[in-house]
Amino acid sequence: MFQINLVPEIRIEQEKINRLNRYITEATIAVSVILGVIIIALLSVNVYQRQRISNLNEKTDKIENELKAYAEIEETVNSLESGINEIKQIQSSGENWSSFFNNLEKVTPNDVRFVTLSVSGNSVKASLEGSSVESIDRFIKSLGTYKVEGGDVALFSDIVVTGYTKNEDGGYAFGAQFNFLKELL
Repeated sequence: MFQINLVPEIRIEQEKINRLNRYITEATIAVSVILGVIIIALLSVNVYQRQRISNLNEKTDKIENELKAYAEIEETVNSLESGINEIKQIQSSGENWSSFFNNLEKVTPNDVRFVTLSVSGNSVKASLEGSSVESIDRFIKSLGTYKVEGGDVALFSDIVVTGYTKNEDGGYAFGAQFNFLKELL
């Protein structure tokens, strides 16, 4: 018997191609949807991370601003610690600094005032203010002739005035350098 093929082969090929196209189209749509979801998810994560970084930066700035006040306190504490250590060092050095300052006060004329004072060993550097040029002269003479009670040797020596300038208020600013004998304190 003969078999008769009612559907031509071309038609069968077209159906195969149509089915293949449908599968490829469905797969492409599925992959596109999945990629779209992944892209949207990544964009959402990116936006979330940027917002989180922005919030963390704001918090960091806020904390840094709060810490600035503590930095000033820390600087003050460090300065106090340094001063306390210097005081301890002065006390442990065995020098009688109160006697030195008492004698310096006695020798300084009333119209002269110390602005700064720096002591290194037995050498002193100071910035002073006086009411007149005569004040400077009185300071030099008083310092050079001062002797500790019961002593024959001058407490202060090598007195040098490093110049003077007239202030706006009519007084005079001047610098002085001198040595003192530690043994007499």
